[in-house]
Amino acid sequence: MSNDAYNSRTADKFVLRLPEGMRSRVNVEATDTHVSMNTYMIQSIAMRLEKEARLDMLIKLLENALAKESVKELKLDLAFSGVPGKPEDLRSLLAGPISLA
Repeated sequence: MSNDAYNSRTADKFVLRLPEGMRSRVNVEATDTHVSMNTYMIQSIAMRLEKEARLDMLIKLLENALAKESVKELKLDLAFSGVPGKPEDLRSLLAGPISLA
């Protein structure tokens, strides 16, 4: 059975240099999830790209809401200090673990 849609010989290829020890970590994770290292890395990249796209959309929605003055007051009660309050810093805040406690 021929698969004309995908041919691994003609697929885009990219050589990736991994830091020491990362290959074995990827191998362990791929083995644990029953996929190849290649599939694991593609899935990881795809998840990261999706996360970035969702964060970009969220930031744009928040910026639009603030620009339209539909939000009278926006307060983020953070349990830690030193978090910058500029909109561009929202990406780093949302990228980390969030605690609602």
